[in-house]
Amino acid sequence: MKVFIALLIFISSLSFAFGQVQRGAFGMVVHYRQSDWPSLADQQIGSLRLWDSSTGWKDLNPKEGAYDWSHLDAYLSLGDQLNVQDVLFTFGHVPEWISSNPNDPACVGQNGVLNHGDCDPPKDLYTNQGHALLLSCS
Repeated sequence: MKVFIALLIFISSLSFAFGQVQRGAFGMVVHYRQSDWPSLADQQIGSLRLWDSSTGWKDLNPKEGAYDWSHLDAYLSLGDQLNVQDVLFTFGHVPEWISSNPNDPACVGQNGVLNHGDCDPPKDLYTNQGHALLLSCS
């Protein structure tokens, strides 16, 4: 945390030395639904980080061989509308069908509901690597 604060102070001091801070220096972490956000059109957001936004692995690939790209597509479309330069996809939330421990009681979400092993590693690492490769190439 101290390193992060020091980095923020350093970046802030650069803005005084070099003039206006570029929009790429400002990002936004996306949680939950887009409809919960205020209007962002004039905010000059340079990047989005997707987490708890229905774009986790379990959301994109809920069953083996079945994919749902609708939420990710919606966020990428919103990024285009806002002229966002970068979108950081945070790879997480293992689907129940590939979880090494689908009944792990430690995998409880913020709402207190069991997330069926999404906090455990996949039981088949080859499939995990294949999925990550698929996402990075899309």
